[in-house]
Amino acid sequence: MLKRIVEISSRTISCRLVGSVQQNVTKSSNNPNRVLASLNTSFDNQDSSGSWAFWLGLTGLAVGGAIASAPAAKASEPFHCKDKPTVVVLGTGWAAISFLRALKPLHSNQYNVQIISPRNYFLYTPLLPASATGTVDTHSIVDPIRSHLDARCNYLEAECVDINAKEKTLTCAYTRPFRDASAAGKKDHVFKVNYDVLIVAIGAVTNTFGVPGVDDHCFYMKNAEDAKALRERINACFELANLPDTTDEERRRLLTFVIVGGGPTGTELAAEMNDLILEDMLRYFPRIDRSQITIKQIDSHDHILSAFDRTIAEYATTHFRRSGIDLELACRVKAVEPGAVVVERAGKMERIPFGTCIWTTGIRMHPLAEHLAEQLQGQEHWRSLMVDQHMRVKGSESIFALGDAATIEQERVLRHAEELFEQGDMNHDGMLSSDELQQLLLLNVKKYPQLAEIAARVPNNTVLSKEAFRNHLEELDKSLRSVPATAQAAHQEGHYLGKLFRKYKIDPSQEHVVPEGAPEFEYKALGTIAYIGHDKAVLDPGPSAPFLRYIRGWLMGLGWKSAEVFMQISYKNMWLVSRDFLKAKIFGRDISDV
Repeated sequence: MLKRIVEISSRTISCRLVGSVQQNVTKSSNNPNRVLASLNTSFDNQDSSGSWAFWLGLTGLAVGGAIASAPAAKASEPFHCKDKPTVVVLGTGWAAISFLRALKPLHSNQYNVQIISPRNYFLYTPLLPASATGTVDTHSIVDPIRSHLDARCNYLEAECVDINAKEKTLTCAYTRPFRDASAAGKKDHVFKVNYDVLIVAIGAVTNTFGVPGVDDHCFYMKNAEDAKALRERINACFELANLPDTTDEERRRLLTFVIVGGGPTGTELAAEMNDLILEDMLRYFPRIDRSQITIKQIDSHDHILSAFDRTIAEYATTHFRRSGIDLELACRVKAVEPGAVVVERAGKMERIPFGTCIWTTGIRMHPLAEHLAEQLQGQEHWRSLMVDQHMRVKGSESIFALGDAATIEQERVLRHAEELFEQGDMNHDGMLSSDELQQLLLLNVKKYPQLAEIAARVPNNTVLSKEAFRNHLEELDKSLRSVPATAQAAHQEGHYLGKLFRKYKIDPSQEHVVPEGAPEFEYKALGTIAYIGHDKAVLDPGPSAPFLRYIRGWLMGLGWKSAEVFMQISYKNMWLVSRDFLKAKIFGRDISDV
């Protein structure tokens, strides 16, 4: 009814306005300047008693006209222009969205841009552990990719299954399940896409390190589907444990949650699960006792968060133990069986029963990136595509790679193995002790970051021969990343490349695809923050602000929540995440499966 009244009022006011304008314009139609003046006269002649109605009507006309004309404006803009190079972006993750947002103001004027990905949304991955435990809703950390695209930028919901670097073509397929497939028309939607410039931002896949049983018996934490599946599994374990015919032994096994990996993802997941159990599940399931629930975190290092500063990592380790989380450290997973994980500790095998096992450690190259690397010369890295300082893939003039799919080529330290060993062997006994290795690290870590990885891998009181030292260097040359595989790094790389494409026209038909003198990518370590439970967090600020490492606990927990809110990709997501944090604190977490 109200809508109808507004519509009638708007029409009446509009007719009055149009009539006045027509009268003045008719008198002045022979002179364009007088036409403009007549419009102003029409506006000025509105009597004061009706001025509010006049401006209301004018506003209604403006808004209505904008709404009515918006679709037509989009439809009138052609997507493809033959005079512009076609840039195809594979992926909708951190690197891809950062590239598009940095390019957006001008990309429709310089390039034909096409995005191809089976996932039609951007996912804020740092909050996946919070999503899996109901602290935030999954829909609060996703945003449709189309909402970030220009009208002349085309998105195809499909998976790239093959890259032909020589022919510059992609083979793509629509792989999403479609109920009643006959209604979809074709049985198989497989098509080819040509490109002039290709941006590979497909990320990486979970590395199981060849451990048998991981794929069959473990959950992952890589995407929204993984978070939803884990959330349902946690609920199912508690519901089964609550049944009257469940034995005490079976209840303890069902309520044992094993997390493999002591990095930020595994640590935050353990913290979120512990909060969920203490703050909500024990309240919802009063028949279940806290002593029957176990959270175990397994890691090969002697402390969690091994990539953090040692003092920060030890603080987090101590906090976990005080919080009731069992830490199985300095042990390696050898196999995952139905309902149990087999670990090796000090040469002995142990079997740890579980109700749920989550694998959060390690990444490896995406199969599509592996296939691309096989077609290009000089691709020897086994974790990601090697790129130069402009993010251009080694062995190709027209392919760029970003995020977890790429690593910047660095000087091979193996070439200097002899020189480094002689420098480190200060007592000339033909061996490198732990102290000598640490001293060698301090002297050369800026030039050869691989040495830091050796120091982290080699246990204390270990002595390395020259051959063992060379073997470590050879392995690290093929696996170590010059930039960490984090959302922060992917964002910086995508933003850099988007600005590069915006400032310079990147065209493979030119003599220099990347113009000479173009700025190179420089990674800025802005620090890493991790949630450790009970509203507490820790920060490793890196070398830029070392004094901040002493800010931890409750204060850093507040900083962590603030950072997770303000780092969202849109104002809508900022509002939703802040709402979810507040709702979980006041009303508790949502433990429903939907």
